[in-house]
Amino acid sequence: MKSIMDIEEGRCYLCGGYATERHHLIGGAHSNRVYCDEDGLVIPVCRRCHEKIHSSSVLSHSLRAKAQKKWEALSTKENPRAEWMKRYGRNYL
Repeated sequence: MKSIMDIEEGRCYLCGGYATERHHLIGGAHSNRVYCDEDGLVIPVCRRCHEKIHSSSVLSHSLRAKAQKKWEALSTKENPRAEWMKRYGRNYL
């Protein structure tokens, strides 16, 4: 699935440079990566920004919060937050 985040194809989500990698916004268990692919919770990034995300818990949490907010806004479920919690197990908002 394509990313649900507001992105310019081929451009790094953070710096706007040339994106060479994809970052799964919710890490941890293998199932989270699968869910991220299914739900479009991936962003294109350059190598430098990808390393920056993995080395900064503040940046990582901020991106997860943006992803959750966007996912809940697009959800057709009656209780998006409960569905998010069931799927990802943690509230980032």
